[in-house]
Amino acid sequence: MGVRNVALLSALAGLTLLAAVSCSKSPRSDDPDTPATAPPEIEAGIFVIGNDRGMIRPCGCSKPVLGGIERRAAFFKDLPATTRSASVILSGGDLILDGGRQQELKLEAFLQARDALGVVAHFISDGDLQVGARFWEDQLSLRQGVGMALVCANLTRHGERLFASHAVAQFRGRSLILSGFIAPDDNSLTEPGLKAELEPDVSSILQALEASPEAALVLYFSGSPDGAADWARRFGLLEAAKGGALILVPGIADIPVPARGTKIPVFEMGRKGRDVARFDGVRATDLQRFTLTEDRGIDPHAADILSFYRDNVAFEDLITMVPKLGQAESGYVGSETCSACHQPAYETWKTSRHALAWETLERSGDQKDPECVRCHVVDFDLVGGFDPATASPHDVQCEACHGPGESHVRSEGKSPTPRGEFVPRQCLGCHDIENSPNFKYESYWPKIEHGLDPK
Repeated sequence: MGVRNVALLSALAGLTLLAAVSCSKSPRSDDPDTPATAPPEIEAGIFVIGNDRGMIRPCGCSKPVLGGIERRAAFFKDLPATTRSASVILSGGDLILDGGRQQELKLEAFLQARDALGVVAHFISDGDLQVGARFWEDQLSLRQGVGMALVCANLTRHGERLFASHAVAQFRGRSLILSGFIAPDDNSLTEPGLKAELEPDVSSILQALEASPEAALVLYFSGSPDGAADWARRFGLLEAAKGGALILVPGIADIPVPARGTKIPVFEMGRKGRDVARFDGVRATDLQRFTLTEDRGIDPHAADILSFYRDNVAFEDLITMVPKLGQAESGYVGSETCSACHQPAYETWKTSRHALAWETLERSGDQKDPECVRCHVVDFDLVGGFDPATASPHDVQCEACHGPGESHVRSEGKSPTPRGEFVPRQCLGCHDIENSPNFKYESYWPKIEHGLDPK
């Protein structure tokens, strides 16, 4: 599959705002103590989004809760019309990291949201391929050249290139040649016949660069920053890009760094789609990173896409298909039963956010989403624990930490709860670095501190 020439931006129909703060010009707005201020007018540029890692909407218990397709769409909607019409929006993986039906539904929603934004090209990553090549073949067949280009120059299936080798966009009167590659030593491509080629045919990319003396290269590499630079030099792509080059990789660094042995900037795309990056051009050193904060509006069109995703997850009853990892140690009795002997501890729990865990899912419409439910109920992954048919036991009740209490109750307290003495690491199953980046046991524990009642 060869080159696709694409328009800069499609109409951003029906898209409301998400504000943003430029890292290069003002404090990041993900600091909860930083007052919200109106952002300065944003000029046209090369905008980069991606590395969503499955986070189609914000997730987390500790502030700030960032990102999501609704806020991202609102950010672009709020740009001045002159900025939108003169800009290029690019997207890179990893949109997802795992396989399975829910990830397919999520990918469909991610792609729909990007098409609505007018994204010029999406660079395929190894994470995106965890749903299998058949999903992408179906997507290519359905799209029939409509929407953004799907780009990966060195991925083949049974020897045939699956995606476009590159796409072309115009920015400030110059051609941008947009190409992407997956590291050939990537061990995550386990599907038979699917291969990241070590010696791909890059002749069409070189021809596109050489066709214009001012052509610039934007190269996405699903691998390490150093590997990206070595890869580009190896095929002469950097030398052919007389108009300059910019290298994109998945990663979490906040600023571009020069590629090893060159002055070419390598930009790590951030994590979980929490930011939008803007470059003034491929040679620009002034990166602006706009954080998608929770105190901003959402876009109604993107909200419809997200709602449709939620409806599909619920309709396909995916919550009942998650395998259980073991058998609960005993039966469950619920926090109300615990209150008979542990009233002070129960009152502490009852007034905590743990007691509202299920209600928060019902408010957001995520009570059928297994990825969300697991941390809002008791023992989602155990036989005897949370039952989707009855939605119980829900909330983060006593037994979520202490284990099922039936044997403890029947023995009138003589038999201890099955999970023994509580240890702080139990919190980290849900309050992890990904979903609760600001979680600190020392400051959170006092909010729910309790223990055995004095005799």
